[in-house]
Amino acid sequence: MRFLSILLLLLVSLLSSLSPSANATALLTPVEMGGAQSSLSAPPTVDLLDQPFTGDPIAPRPAPLTPAPYTTYFTETGHYLGGAFLDYYNASPQALTLYGLPISEEFPQQFNNGVILYVQYFERARMEWHPELPEGQRVQLGALSSYILGNKTFDRHDPVDSTDTSVYFPETGHTLSKAFLAYWQTNGGLSQFGYPISEETSDNGLTVQWFERARFEYYGNMPAPYGVQLSPVGYLALKGANFNLPMGALVRFNPPRVAEGHTTTVTVGASAGVTVTGEYEGQPLLFQLDSERGVAWAVLGTQPFEDVGIHQVTINLQNGDGGKRTVTRNLETIPYPFPSESLQFDPETAALLAPDVVSQELSALGVIFSRRTPRQYWSGPFSMPLDGPIRITSAFATRRCYNCPDGSAPTSYHGGMDMATDVGTPVHAPADGVVVFAGALAERGNAVIIDHGMGVFSLLAHNTSFVAKPGQVVKEGDVVSLSGNTGLSNGPHLHWEVHVSGAPVDPLEWVSRTLP
Repeated sequence: MRFLSILLLLLVSLLSSLSPSANATALLTPVEMGGAQSSLSAPPTVDLLDQPFTGDPIAPRPAPLTPAPYTTYFTETGHYLGGAFLDYYNASPQALTLYGLPISEEFPQQFNNGVILYVQYFERARMEWHPELPEGQRVQLGALSSYILGNKTFDRHDPVDSTDTSVYFPETGHTLSKAFLAYWQTNGGLSQFGYPISEETSDNGLTVQWFERARFEYYGNMPAPYGVQLSPVGYLALKGANFNLPMGALVRFNPPRVAEGHTTTVTVGASAGVTVTGEYEGQPLLFQLDSERGVAWAVLGTQPFEDVGIHQVTINLQNGDGGKRTVTRNLETIPYPFPSESLQFDPETAALLAPDVVSQELSALGVIFSRRTPRQYWSGPFSMPLDGPIRITSAFATRRCYNCPDGSAPTSYHGGMDMATDVGTPVHAPADGVVVFAGALAERGNAVIIDHGMGVFSLLAHNTSFVAKPGQVVKEGDVVSLSGNTGLSNGPHLHWEVHVSGAPVDPLEWVSRTLP
């Protein structure tokens, strides 16, 4: 068998005298193979190929001193991409979505069957160089799922007739339906993901489905087009193979792009004993370690009408041995179609809109919302703070013009959501937390603020009286106040704000989604 393996390796070497990056002018960082130094920009000898790889292709590389032709350096992960792999990556307009960032260098990897291939890992894929294939087909995507699942297999499904919304694949004995089918069909299908090798199944409450080269995740309450997302199978494969993954090798946003005035979760690969901190737009992000999942997570809110565009998220990691690493990722915030309205107030009430009054109140609230309690009090989706049918009279982030002539442009926006209700209606805590404020504000009237932990707060305003007191621990559904018509209000209603990492965000998103 070893003789046959050597013959196979000789044949592979003869069919291709070049590695995928052999035509690149710039040399990648040299690595070790069998104790000898070899640059991946030149073909290794057969003798070296016949020995297991012993270098560290996962360690981040320093940035080049000067730009290198035919090579791209990814500052986010500290890895290079060149040659045929770079050509393949650049040929896909959806490369960042489908493959993600490179998380390894190009290197020769020996597989369980003894075959050695040049490969490069990405967050959601593995590229392989197959010199035995015709030119133009030599870069292939690796079948990572079986590599991750190991000996685990899924029972075949009984044959069923295919429909417009469900397809049966006799090749693997599995069906593909609805949202997963639509995503598969519109993003490359068989050539990109391969056949399904499982039915839809549950993983810690998340609906997933395995394919030969991917795993789909379903988020039914996520805005389009993020109802279906790809698992980081490249990262999972490296982790399962016990490669020495650096801190912060995995960073995910969910959703990957966030609408202004909405929330995304930031998930970072982190093992027990690793401390994670972060920052976005000058606001600290508080991370909580989930050792069981091997990640740390934080929730990040974006400011309406201010954060549209590309913004940097900085993440700092430190292990118990004093090792440190800082990684950055770009988060894109996209516009959201908020409505507009014009409101009329009597002169006495309108006086509350004076700039000094507004500034003083926002400053006081900013101090409260800048606090970070390192504990998650809430669990699951938030509840509406009023019982019975809800009538929303003004949506979150509605652009407003106060006492303006018809046709005037908005001058501000609504930082919360208004719901019509009678004076004296019980107001409930939307989620577990600690009351950190119960008092009078100029614009918001009698307000209650609940700290839900991890930089998340609820503010319930225009109340007539208080039930809960500062420092009181409340459970979801507890009555914290009675609704009213105090402050800047032109009728009885409840005003509800949710603030995440300092930014006001849409409360309804927290009702419809489970965060993190």
